[in-house]
This record gives sequence, structure tokens and C-alpha cells, in this order.
Amino acid sequence: MLTTLILLSALSTSSWKQENTYLQASMVVVSFVDVLQTRYFLRKPVRCNSRDEGQPDCQLREWNPIFPAYPNAAQLYGYTLIGQVVHLAISVALPEPYRTLWQSSTLTLETMNVASNAYRIGGVRLKF
Repeated sequence: MLTTLILLSALSTSSWKQENTYLQASMVVVSFVDVLQTRYFLRKPVRCNSRDEGQPDCQLREWNPIFPAYPNAAQLYGYTLIGQVVHLAISVALPEPYRTLWQSSTLTLETMNVASNAYRIGGVRLKF
């Protein structure tokens, strides 16, 4: 409900553009893929790709410093939901052109994270 109120507030401001809505929606989708990937490799062991085997960073765990290394489902979904609400609130609060820069930058970083996860687990595997 809070997310809906923030989004309605954003849409009522004249500086919020359709591009901002697309960027925000994209961030939600990419974050959802990240959550599904994290749930996947926390549920079942996944071999690291051969290039990474034996490397200290080849541990399939959550790398976001806000999360525990091995979050349970409630932590994973709860932190992600809070993060999305905070991201939306910051997006609404920022004036242009900083808003679009913020949204584009965070979307790029999250997309890079999902791509890295996909590489480490050998593909994007989504199980609902």
C-alpha cells in the first residue's frame, strides 16, 4: 500500500515522466529475477563454473552487504520489498535529471548482478 501511495504521488508530479515509470518497473523485474536466482542457489547446491572453482569468491551466497550471507525466504523477500520501496521513494524525491541518473545507474548495477549470478549458476534458472 505504501508503494502505491508513493507511486501515485510520483505520477501526480509534473516532473515524473513515462521513462521514469519504465525504469522503475524494470528495476522491480530485475530485482525479482535476482531474488529468484538467490532462492535457487540457496535451495540446492550449485557448482561454480570451472573458471571460478577453487577461488575464494566462488561461494554461492548473497553478496549484498545488507543481507545475511545465507538469508532465509522471509529475510530475502522482506529486505527486497523494503529496498524497492526505498528505491521508489528516492526516485520520487529526486529532481530531474538526477532521478533518471539514479534509476538508470541502479538498474544497470542490478542487471550486472543478475548477469553475474547467471554466469555463476550456469544460466538463468527461475523456479516459481
